[in-house]
Parts: sequence; structure tokens; C-alpha cells
Amino acid sequence: MPILLLLLTQCNDNLEKPAYQLLKKEGDIELRAYREMPLITAKMEDNDSSNNAFRQLFKYIDKGNEAEQKIAMTAPVIMTATANQGESDDQQGEMSFVIPAQVAKAGAPEPSSAQVQLDKMKAGKIAVIRFYKYDDSAAIEQATATLKQWIAQQGLKEAGEVKLAYYDPPWTPEKYRTNEIWIAVK
Repeated sequence: MPILLLLLTQCNDNLEKPAYQLLKKEGDIELRAYREMPLITAKMEDNDSSNNAFRQLFKYIDKGNEAEQKIAMTAPVIMTATANQGESDDQQGEMSFVIPAQVAKAGAPEPSSAQVQLDKMKAGKIAVIRFYKYDDSAAIEQATATLKQWIAQQGLKEAGEVKLAYYDPPWTPEKYRTNEIWIAVK
């Protein structure tokens, strides 16, 4: 593997990721328990607004907050599935960055922009499946269907909307990406 490719695929290994407890693993599917996850969130009105939402979130971590505090990037970037798939213009999705643990513990600064807000993902169990294509609605739909079938077979109930978790930048080669579908369950 060329050195540049190796560096690109490993650069996100240094990003903080939310800790979880692995409860069950079957092939590409995992059941995880997460603690409450502090987020900074931006609305997305349609598929084209994902770049704008990302920019607004990035501004927040790049001193665009009331404390003018530089905040480290984390992984994953979390999006509602409908936001990525752009099924209709009237659906509004969200994109979120996870607030680093130390920043959350100290109290995340308020955003300077009304386009982003501090938010939380509740603690709980999340069923997860990995998929490789970055922006392929057919691959997302297929993986989502597989995960929903697994959830039903386990006797679990869905407890939230489908979320997409992207750990790598879009230029990361497909076979080295970590993209996941998350569905909260009870």
C-alpha cells in the first residue's frame, strides 16, 4: 500500500470516538450499549444542504462558539438516513458531530450561530451494521433492511430513526471506510 494511502486511511484513528460496550456480535452486525452522547447538531433541509450543515458544524468546533474555543474533531459524523437519501424536499434531516468527552465534561460552549444547537443522543442500545459505499442509497437501503430483519429476529423493537455514522472522509477508498447504520432498540 502506498505511504500516502496508508496515511489517509489511518488519519482518523486518532480521532476520539464515543465509547460503547459490545453486547452481541453476529457477522457484520453488532448490538452496542452507548452512554449519553453530547452532540452539536445542524438541520439539513434537503440532500444538497449536507455540505452547508458540515460547514456550520465545523465552524462551531473552529472557535465558532461563545467561548471562541477550538474543539477537536471527533468521529463519527452522524446523519439521519432520510437526510442522506433525500427522498423528498419536505423531509428535514440532521447532521451531528460528537462533542469530545473532556469538552462535554467541562461544559460545551454555546454556539455563536443559530444554525447549530447543542443536543444529546440518549443512552441506550444501538443495533449497528457496517456498509462500505459512501453515498449509495441502494447500499444503505439494503444494509438497513438487513439490520431491521436482524432486530426483529432478536425480538428487539426499534426505538428511533435510522442514523448513518460516517467515520472517514469521502476520499477514503471504499474498502477502508467505516460507515455504519445505527438503529436504537429496546
